Amino acid sequence: MIAHELYQYQQKKEAISRIRLQEANTSNLWKLYQKLMSGPLTHPYLPPFSIFLELPATKILQSMDLVKAGYDVKSATAGKSCIIGMLEQQIEEWVDRTKHEMSKILNASTEWESMVPARRMTHPVLRLDARWKCKVCNQVERKYEYDGCLDFAGVCRHQCAEEDRRKKKRGTVTRAWDASHFVRDEQVINFHSPVLGPFL
Repeated sequence: MIAHELYQYQQKKEAISRIRLQEANTSNLWKLYQKLMSGPLTHPYLPPFSIFLELPATKILQSMDLVKAGYDVKSATAGKSCIIGMLEQQIEEWVDRTKHEMSKILNASTEWESMVPARRMTHPVLRLDARWKCKVCNQVERKYEYDGCLDFAGVCRHQCAEEDRRKKKRGTVTRAWDASHFVRDEQVINFHSPVLGPFL
């Protein structure tokens, strides 16, 4: 009887430890995301946190297998770990797909993609006159309030505002990010194109 009670106590203790580790991992994923955001030269374009959590590498970091093995996000992503390499590659792939999708929204020429890399000019979505608005919420983050529109980096990180602000840190959003949510900001594009044309 005592042995059974000790076993139950140990199982309960391990379950509590796993729950705490899982909660810590969620918090550390947000911190990892903030760390990536703080390096604009290294990571100029990042998906919103909700998309970040859906990347295969981050799925591994959220897995129960990792928790059961007693690993935390902090140790698994320390230094130039394998998982960090996977994560950076997956972010890069997501950015490339997003560039393609946003180019279509701009009705940009596909000529850039077929050009020899050494001869390529600025990518159409990175031009100074490439600007978008979110048709779902029609809002921008504080950084873009003056312009009232989003550049490519802003589009990548944009997350429609939630009534419950805690959702942002949890990555549980009501309106998930999707390229189809954005439209060209015709007014800004039409204003800038004639002025910037010779320099782009």
